[in-house]
Amino acid sequence: MSICDPINGMHSMFDGILAKQWFIPSPSGCREEDGVETIRQLEQVLTCHSKEIAAVVMEPIVQGAGGMKFYHPSVLRKARELCDEYNVLLIFDEIATGFGRTGAMFAGWHDEESYRPWSSSLVQDYCTDEDTPRKGGHTNAEKAKSIVYPDIVCLGKALTGGYVTMGATLTTSKVAHGISDQGGP
Repeated sequence: MSICDPINGMHSMFDGILAKQWFIPSPSGCREEDGVETIRQLEQVLTCHSKEIAAVVMEPIVQGAGGMKFYHPSVLRKARELCDEYNVLLIFDEIATGFGRTGAMFAGWHDEESYRPWSSSLVQDYCTDEDTPRKGGHTNAEKAKSIVYPDIVCLGKALTGGYVTMGATLTTSKVAHGISDQGGP
């Protein structure tokens, strides 16, 4: 509840009960330059409040809760860099975008080549040899380096194809060890 839409959400009902959240405006459009102000404001908030912030939570590529607003994948990369710089976790809410709903398996996998917010279908030429150049001239190993990996990812909806209600939260091993009893078994 504390991270839902600050304008149309239920924040006023929980004033004084839930922890304070900082909200950054969404990018103004789907081009790379449309995300510059968002990243500037994110950096400003992290500069002033990083000791109070545990994580940055984002709906990657498509902000579904805010009205299906698409934004450029460079915003994800820059947010990852800032989270690393300020030692803040990065969480992707892929409930609506995971499992191919944006064309890539996960929205954080998009780069400038695969990002097509105006296209309903995206066909990528996956190859098995990581050293074989793909369409666009890069290899699978190079593509893997362009993927933005969050510390935590929340999944749902497409996880079961809509037949059964199910969700999952995946973490990096560093986060998993941090929350389990002495790093788990």
